[in-house]
Amino acid sequence: MIITGDIADTIRVFFHKSKEIKPKIKSTISMITVDLFLEKLSQMTREEEQINLFQEICKLCSANDLKMIIHMIKHDLRINAGPKHILDSLNPGAYPAYQLSRDLKQVVERFANNITKDLVSPQKSKLNKSVFTFLYYFLMKYI
Repeated sequence: MIITGDIADTIRVFFHKSKEIKPKIKSTISMITVDLFLEKLSQMTREEEQINLFQEICKLCSANDLKMIIHMIKHDLRINAGPKHILDSLNPGAYPAYQLSRDLKQVVERFANNITKDLVSPQKSKLNKSVFTFLYYFLMKYI
């Protein structure tokens, strides 16, 4: 077993070997589920409640899912993708638009709303907010 000093990776290794809560083989957890989990977690003050909530989310996670959730909590995604990669994933015109305007919020709103309109039905509009929030805060940290 190789431990790298990265707490999220260490948790991933031990979760992968867990007998108590078996990790999912394939990732099936949605961004909405993770967003709701993080929102609930941020409102909890008692350690016992936090542990119970973590146990519930672990039942839905693969080992890599849990690793990414830990990185999100730590505000350290370590995905080795710069702003150009992230903005290009929204739309090929997003990064050039950002270079011209330097208004990250406006660029992310413009292109994230366009992409989520195609992917999400109106009754699931919370995903629009979740996707926008994730992208905006991620990019704010790395630009």
